[in-house]
Amino acid sequence: MDKTPTSPRLNLLPVSLRTANAFVLAHHRHHRAVQGAKFALAVTLSDSDLIRGVAIVGR
Repeated sequence: MDKTPTSPRLNLLPVSLRTANAFVLAHHRHHRAVQGAKFALAVTLSDSDLIRGVAIVGR
């Protein structure tokens, strides 16, 4: 029986606004740092702790 390879799952983790802003500044030079927010989330793959993306949520 053939096994099809599975993709790693996505994990959502709460992160500080400072961490999220650092990711945005490093990967999106056309955006500036956010001054305030309600919360921020990071996306990682299940097989790694490397942050692949962030979401900064404000009002």
